[in-house]
Amino acid sequence: MKNIIFFVFLLIATAVNSQGEIHQSNSELDISANNIGKDTNKLSTLLYDDVFKGFTYFVDNNYQLNLISNQALENVEIYNVLGQKMISKNLSYSRESINISELNSGIYIVRVKIAGRDKSFKIVKT
Repeated sequence: MKNIIFFVFLLIATAVNSQGEIHQSNSELDISANNIGKDTNKLSTLLYDDVFKGFTYFVDNNYQLNLISNQALENVEIYNVLGQKMISKNLSYSRESINISELNSGIYIVRVKIAGRDKSFKIVKT
């Protein structure tokens, strides 16, 4: 049980930079006992990655998923909790809206790509 709690704490602690911004990376982190406390290039990339700085999202009353970024958005994919891809759309602007009105009520995982980097987050459709 201690290992599980430590693992979760390590991921949370390394994903928050000094300004309190949370960043996510597809880079794999080696969290073995040999690397705990070491400053690795992968960890530095995770902490200082500015691709998603300023990225926000929200679902409005018209069932539009609004995505706003400082850089052009490349792609969005929406998955249900079973991992089935429900929506996939190529994007090209820094502000995009995705119609989710056809989705059933529930929890969905959204994956956004900006500058070749991915970020995933959860939305709830009521």
